[in-house]
Parts: sequence; C-alpha cells; structure tokens
Amino acid sequence: MSDEKVFEIRKQDLPNYLVSFVCRSFWYYNDTPFQRRWSFDVSENKLIPYDRNKTPYVIFEVEKGEPREEGYEKFVQNKRTIKVTLENEKEVEEHSFEIVFDVKKVNTYNFAEKRCWAIAFKEQKKLQKQYKDKIVTAFKYNARKVKYDWWGLAVFDKRDLENICDILWSYIVSFAGIETAPIPPQIEEEIEVEEAFAGWTEPTTTMMTQSQPQEKVTSVTPPQREREEEVKLDRKELERIALAQGFIKKYLICFNLPTEYRNCITKFTKENGKIIETRELTVDPKTYRTLRKRFYNLLHDIAFKSLPGWILREGEDITVLNDVIAKLNKLAGTQRAVYIVESYFPRETLVEWLSQYIAERKMSIKEVQKKINEVQKESKEYKRLKKQLQRFIEELNKLEEEFKYLKGE
Repeated sequence: MSDEKVFEIRKQDLPNYLVSFVCRSFWYYNDTPFQRRWSFDVSENKLIPYDRNKTPYVIFEVEKGEPREEGYEKFVQNKRTIKVTLENEKEVEEHSFEIVFDVKKVNTYNFAEKRCWAIAFKEQKKLQKQYKDKIVTAFKYNARKVKYDWWGLAVFDKRDLENICDILWSYIVSFAGIETAPIPPQIEEEIEVEEAFAGWTEPTTTMMTQSQPQEKVTSVTPPQREREEEVKLDRKELERIALAQGFIKKYLICFNLPTEYRNCITKFTKENGKIIETRELTVDPKTYRTLRKRFYNLLHDIAFKSLPGWILREGEDITVLNDVIAKLNKLAGTQRAVYIVESYFPRETLVEWLSQYIAERKMSIKEVQKKINEVQKESKEYKRLKKQLQRFIEELNKLEEEFKYLKGE
C-alpha cells in the first residue's frame, strides 16, 4: 500500500480519510507524531494539497505506536487522539478528537508482501459485508528490527466518525470565515394536542421565537393521517403539555455572524503554470476576528454547545451578548440578529448533548495543560496559557453544575 494519493477532501470524504490517516501512522519507524498538512480552498469548500500561499492550513497529527492486539481471533479496543491545527497568517486554533477502534491480526502465514496484502484485503471485504454500520480497513504495522511486521484489520464506528467529522468541519469552515446558511423563516400552523408530542423518540424540538408575539406555535410536520378534529394550541397550553411530558424548556441561541469576506473581490491569475488567488477586502479582517472571538468567549460563559446550536445554561443572562452583536451588525452594514428560540427538549437528550460537550472541554483542558508543561515559565505564552486554563476550568465547573440540574440532582 503506497503513501496517500488523495488530491482533495470534501466533507463527505473526511471519515474515510481519518481512518486511512490513523492506519498509515502504523507504517513509520520513528517516534515523532505522524502528520499531514492540507490547505482549505474557501471557494470550493474542500481540502486541497498543502499550498503555502493558500490559507487556512489544516494540519492533522496523530501519535504513533504499535496497535494493541491479542492475536488472530479476538478484536481489542484501541484509542488514538488526532490533533487538528488550523492556521493562517494571524491566528492558530487547535482541536483534539479521540477515535476509538478495534484491531485484530490477520494470519498471513509469512507469505510475500503482495500475498499478505491480498489475504488482508479478502478478510476486510468479508468483515465489511458483516458490519454495514462500520468502516473496516486492512493495514500493515511496520515493526522495528527486533519484531516482525504484521498485517491487521481495524474496525471503526461509522456514526462516531461522522459526528467527529461534523464537528471538525464546522471548526474548519468557521475558521475560514465562511458564512453558514441563513436560518429559514419559521412557519406557523395549527396542530392537534395529540400530535404535538406523539412518537417523539428522536430528539425533535418545538421552537418559538422570543422576539415576536406568539398566538400559534411552530411545530414539526405531523404524521400523515386524517385529522378528525383540530385543536388550536396557545403558548401556555403547549408549555403545560410539554412539561407534563417531561420536556425541559431551554433557550436555543441561533446566529449567522458577518465575516470580513463579505463584499470582497476575488481575482485569479495564472503565473508560471500556477493559479494564484487574490482577495481584496473592504474591511480590516482583524476587527471582525477580534469581535468574533469575543462573541464566542461570551457564549462559553453562558451556554453550552450542542448539535442544534448553543443552549443557554440555567440562570444565565443572554443580554451580555448585546454589545458585541451590535458592533458586528454595524460592521456588516446589515441588521443581522442572534435569534433566541424558546425550545422544549427531552431531558435525556439534553443530558447526552451536555455530557458530550463536557468530554470535549475536558480534552481541551488536557491539551492546554500539556502546552503549559512545554513552554518556559514566566514567558508571555506561559501566562496566556495559564489564563486560558483558568477560563476553561471555570467553564467546566459551570457545565457540571448544569449537568446536575438536568439530571435533577
């Protein structure tokens, strides 16, 4: 199996790339982390081979080491932490993701390498047919001189990888300054009482905007069946039914922040066989990035991140965002608002989302602690990291208090 021959990576390709990336790290003898560098093509919304003239850069890194295995019959769980660094001329962001997968050896009977690969690929195809919800890949572990090389199979959970890739891609797109799709207008319709909460096994939410008076409520599309009798629900009645069903009322923070790339002029020129992209910005990008950073810092102070968006923690004040929102809107020259949507969620769904976010923040704390140990004490970087660590710990304490509240402790 040769080194990677991937020339572009789109969002849907990312799960398979991460699988390949982790398994390729088993090939190399030295102890330095395995790394691959890419550039993000903003115009095409994809990763392309590294080009020092095209930012942002996206750098993947994973630690090396022999996979844990217990022979030919039994799969053994392995873990690898992938660190992703986003970098441009002025900013650097780092994110870490833990990937869990299972490994077992393939009996290749000490054949020649090509025959070994054929055996491993045959086993891979058999296993892939058996596990439709998994990603199965064959790999070779290049051992040091004191050991023999061996071939194996690695099995990754497809859903877990897709969740990781959704989060990672959102980080890349946000760092690149690409605007997300605008929030669609809400539609009012009448619903039956039974339909309002019937069959809600998925974490579906009913939402109402706080900024407009509500006589009717927005709902999910009801089941396709004949309506014998329609009952109009006002806001208080809906809230009574939701709370009686064990739902929790929360406020969802939805936003679409303006970026420095709005109204910019992009030009492409050809020089020495290369295509050069030039952007002419009408504003100072540093101003936008500073305000966005402040906005996200404030979000971390009052809310927690979930799949549908940021959810306000219990007892926090949403008005702390007003000043930075006003400045962002003024810069953009448009009246963009942050929507505060009154929502009802199943308790267990909120607990699951918050638990995932707490795990993510704990990983961020470990990364900062590791960096602190690597820099010189009393340096500017050391002091900056100490402040960042303190901020992360304070946020974690608030998140754990919110977790106790949601669990009813």
